[in-house]
Amino acid sequence: MDIESRVLTGPSECFGGSLLLAGLVLQFFSARQNLSIEVQIASALIVGTSAILFVVWVWYRPLRRWNEEWRRNRNSRRSYPQLARFCERFRAFTEYNMTNNPQYVIGNIRNNPGFDSVLVVEPHYANMLAYDLQNGVRTLKPSLNAFVWVADLLSSMIRFYRDVLVARPIVQIRTLLDSGTGKTVPTYRADYNVARERFVGFVAEHEEFISKTNKELGQIKRKVGDSWRDEELLRSYYFERPKEL
Repeated sequence: MDIESRVLTGPSECFGGSLLLAGLVLQFFSARQNLSIEVQIASALIVGTSAILFVVWVWYRPLRRWNEEWRRNRNSRRSYPQLARFCERFRAFTEYNMTNNPQYVIGNIRNNPGFDSVLVVEPHYANMLAYDLQNGVRTLKPSLNAFVWVADLLSSMIRFYRDVLVARPIVQIRTLLDSGTGKTVPTYRADYNVARERFVGFVAEHEEFISKTNKELGQIKRKVGDSWRDEELLRSYYFERPKEL
């Protein structure tokens, strides 16, 4: 992933500053023999201070950027195990044979009379993606780029799982229940609501983790069109919670 940043100290600025400083130095050494000792000392202080300020001006921003990147890499490596744990927990939600997962209960409800029209995507697709992501996390070397890539991919997969495998089928099921077209046993309602609470709790923890990590990593400048704007490193979503039954 390429993270763009604005170069605030360009070659032309450095070259101009170097010429100005060199001119001051040459002027001082060429004229110092004709100056009194007090003026020489004052001039030397001015030239020396100018040289120090020039060095600070040239190196401050590169050193600041280096420090920011070092801090971000440190924070991302420190948070990487927790991110890997979120990937593992999400994969457990995609296991389609686990009776305490929302999509398992939704599949049982769909098998009841009157719910044939509920669109249910095959759950093994999400499971394969989550499994590959978890294996990929284990093989990647912890770094800032790897952390951002995995975090954004996990957020997208959670969003897909929530929208396609849980939220949309539940909206259809609720509509059929309200219209009287379909009826389901109370046990399925209770099972789904318990499974939903597990998933909602996981989503809330994930949102909190992304928000906290974004604060630790800080914002970066990205060029959008002709302007620059501050953006967070990790994509953050508010996942609307699936409805209850």
